[in-house]
This record gives sequence, structure tokens and C-alpha cells, in this order.
Amino acid sequence: MSRSIHYVAYLALLGLLFINPGVRAQTKMNAVNGTGHTTGTAGTASLSMDGTAHTATVTVTVVEADTVLEDGESHRMKTRHLFDFGSGDSFTTEEIITMTPAGTPSMYKMAAVGSVKEGTGAYSTARGQLHLQGDMNMDKSEADWSVKGSVCNPCN
Repeated sequence: MSRSIHYVAYLALLGLLFINPGVRAQTKMNAVNGTGHTTGTAGTASLSMDGTAHTATVTVTVVEADTVLEDGESHRMKTRHLFDFGSGDSFTTEEIITMTPAGTPSMYKMAAVGSVKEGTGAYSTARGQLHLQGDMNMDKSEADWSVKGSVCNPCN
């Protein structure tokens, strides 16, 4: 008899932990938009996530080298952007950036869709998608860009 009472109590606790949606972590999609500037592989970003302002340092890593497309003028490269908010909080995106001539020598329009691949600290479970667009000066290796999308945190 005593075993069956313990068994029932154990099942009841499991039900509270795993079946009750109020106990489980909820996925929250946060609207993200903002602007940034990079020179070479470093820069800054001012982002709003669900209406809260955040500043991040940005580090750009080229994952796959610049490829000139068939038109002989457009470029494509795979990159990662690390958005570091300080205090151990960051997330990293991975994207393929396409750059098309803007009509002025060395100036390009760039566009990409990036996936949030990993995070640390407050963003350790972050996932999402960000749309990037902007202007790139290839001679100076400078870019001004805007970003818009959504990031879930925490993510199930």
C-alpha cells in the first residue's frame, strides 16, 4: 500500500513539472530592429529588442571567402556577426551577404538574412532570424547597415 501511495505522489509531481505549461519555459519572440556601423571586422550596433534599447560591440568574421558572381560585379560571402552586449551576454548570427554595385565606384548595396546560431549569458538559448541591409565601401572596408527581425529568448 505504501508503495502505491509513493508511486501516485511521484506521478503527480511529474505531472506538475512536465505537463503543466505554467512550469515550463515559454518561448518569447522579441522584435529586433536597429542600426550599426563596422570598419574592417569591428563595429557597434544600437538595437531595440521588444522596445528596450541595447548597445553591442560587433565582430565580423568571414566564414567563406568573397566570391565574384556571374555578372562580374556583385559579390557574395558567408559571414558571422557576434553581437556582444557585455557582462557575458551575446549572440552570433550566420548569413550569406550579397553585395551589388551601388553606381559609385567601390560602393555596394548589401543584403542578407542571418540566423541566430548561438548565444551566451542571457542569450544562451537565443534563436531567430535577422534581415540585414546597408551600404558597403569596399575600398575603406566600412559598412553602415540596418537590421530587423526577431529573436526568441528563452527558446524551447
